[in-house]
Amino acid sequence: MTSMDTDGSGTLEKQEWLAWLRAGLARTDQDLDKLPVERSGLTRFIKSLRKFLALQASSYMFFPATPFEAELQRLFERFDNPGDTPSGQLLPTQLLDMMVAVVNETTGGSSDAGSNSPLPTQADADFIVSKMDIDGDGYVSLPEFIAWVTAGLGKSSKELRLLA
Repeated sequence: MTSMDTDGSGTLEKQEWLAWLRAGLARTDQDLDKLPVERSGLTRFIKSLRKFLALQASSYMFFPATPFEAELQRLFERFDNPGDTPSGQLLPTQLLDMMVAVVNETTGGSSDAGSNSPLPTQADADFIVSKMDIDGDGYVSLPEFIAWVTAGLGKSSKELRLLA
């Protein structure tokens, strides 16, 4: 508990617990499997918690913890068309619409200077959905989307290429 008690107060406050959980959930299964054997219960807990959260995602209960997560939520909700899917879930076609919009909005509708990169394709969106869709229902829920985006933060270009 001492590593979780960041202020050294001898008690575990809610913010310390949440920070510890977020750090654990952000670790890949490979990172978790590298923990010492005496931490195998912790590894199992984090992996089980991921599954639990994915199963609960269908309830569409999400409370952003940071301004960044709130921005991701707003982006997600722009493309969440409840007439097409259950509320709070994106189809691969909706994810593609999001991807293209983000590229166009951040590049002014043209390729980046010096880059001839094409716009994302349906194949790209299908691939990403296959990685994001933790519960296997064919949709991307808001918690799955946020978890996937935040898991990619801080990764090197080399690490991100390994995902493709």
